[in-house]
Amino acid sequence: MARILVLDDEEHMREAVRLALERDGHEISEVSDGATALSLFRDQRMDIVITDLVMPHKDGAEVIRDIRKLSSTVKIIALSGRGGICIKANLDRALMTGAARALMKPCDFDELRRTVRELSGELPANTLSPA
Repeated sequence: MARILVLDDEEHMREAVRLALERDGHEISEVSDGATALSLFRDQRMDIVITDLVMPHKDGAEVIRDIRKLSSTVKIIALSGRGGICIKANLDRALMTGAARALMKPCDFDELRRTVRELSGELPANTLSPA
């Protein structure tokens, strides 16, 4: 199972992601801001980072860039549901910055679980099997 860092400034979203992924046996760490995420990532390398994009102080794209400087192999999933008409632009920017996948919030947690299984090597890429 994967070691996953969940970064979101909304506590209820972090908790929902944690609960969904713990069902599959993943080890989850949660943080609410980019600086804490980077500090934790430096101390405890993770297999996957799931980050919100729209956050105060340090946005998700900045976090993705900083994590990419520390590791070229960690898998990153970007999430965004805010930003008005710019949501797609935010998700595209995350992919250009180094995220492996970009998903809209609110999440389809089955899709998130499949994405995590795919990125962690538990499923072949683009598998459409049920969660």
